[in-house]
Amino acid sequence: MDLLTSERLALVPLDEERALAVLRGVPGSGCRWGDGYPGEGDRAGARRFLRVL
Repeated sequence: MDLLTSERLALVPLDEERALAVLRGVPGSGCRWGDGYPGEGDRAGARRFLRVL
């Protein structure tokens, strides 16, 4: 999947490194997260993603 961007937003495909960053609650290098991200639902999604890798 390609990176999807707009003037204010970039959607990037989830991979193992990004999922682990979501679980830690710390953005990876070069990432900027909005206030309140990741929430519990985001962490649950990252855990599920890592289980099915």
